[in-house]
Amino acid sequence: MGNAGAQELLVILGCCVGLLFPAVFLFFLIMALTRKSKGWTIAAVISGVITLGTFAVGIAFAVKTGMKEAREQAEPRTFKTRDGIAEVTGAPHWREMAIGSADSSLGIGNPVLEQYLVVISEAKADFPDGYALADFAPLAADQAASNVTDLRATDFVEVVVGGMKGLRREVKGKADGLEIFYLNTYLESEGYFHQVMTWTLLENEARHRMVLETAADSFREAGSPAP
Repeated sequence: MGNAGAQELLVILGCCVGLLFPAVFLFFLIMALTRKSKGWTIAAVISGVITLGTFAVGIAFAVKTGMKEAREQAEPRTFKTRDGIAEVTGAPHWREMAIGSADSSLGIGNPVLEQYLVVISEAKADFPDGYALADFAPLAADQAASNVTDLRATDFVEVVVGGMKGLRREVKGKADGLEIFYLNTYLESEGYFHQVMTWTLLENEARHRMVLETAADSFREAGSPAP
């Protein structure tokens, strides 16, 4: 049994015990009050002590588990795409999310801080012979910005991410009534074209730009060395 399964079993067992002892205590207490028997009184006291001890242990376990989860969430975590092609190291407190289009193979972020990243990978075999990054990036960028109004975009700049040549540009505009800042990266490997799209609210650009850029720069195909 794995650690997750063992923890679930302990939680279930703890819930059962947590319900059993209070019920037993109440029974003994009622019997002690109605029968006024020394035996029932002793039983009520003992079951009461056990119940308090059980609650104390449960609270300590919950606090310990919560602190462990908080520490784990505070560490950067690596997420693999659903197709197994690539992986990205997200910022602390990022988690998988249902964002992006149906074509996306990974959606991660922090909804509290409004930090998001989506990956789309497409096989080069699906494109005409000779199709290169210089052809793919403008087309993919236009598709990504199709629902953005008041669009202001920078020129593409060359980058290298995960050993792959890439083109990156910044986009600012409105989407769903919100002012958004996008930092989008388009990469070419031997077998794939990748889109690594990140965004946050425009008002958070200065604070979150480095977080988004670091996450995008962590992108690599499965089996490639870590950056």
